[in-house]
Amino acid sequence: MKGVQHIAIESTHLDDVGRAWDLVQERDDIPVTVTLGRHMSDTLISFYTRSPTGFDIEFGANGELLPDDFVQTNPSASEAWGHKFVADGWAPTVRPLTP
Repeated sequence: MKGVQHIAIESTHLDDVGRAWDLVQERDDIPVTVTLGRHMSDTLISFYTRSPTGFDIEFGANGELLPDDFVQTNPSASEAWGHKFVADGWAPTVRPLTP
């Protein structure tokens, strides 16, 4: 696969994420692609929405800064909690590689 799957924006305050999550839940015109949750690798609490141009935007807070040489191998789980995928497949900006 190739293309832009998502970009991440990190706030310095977890309350910003909670308020943004509430706003997204109140609106019908902002599609959620991944629900609120916490990553195992960097402990970021975040959710994902689909941008008007088709790629996902992850908005989160409280992530740990991982070293440049960090490689996650054989994780027991990718998420500590939440982050349920509710979109149909990949973002439309991601396409299969062609031979």
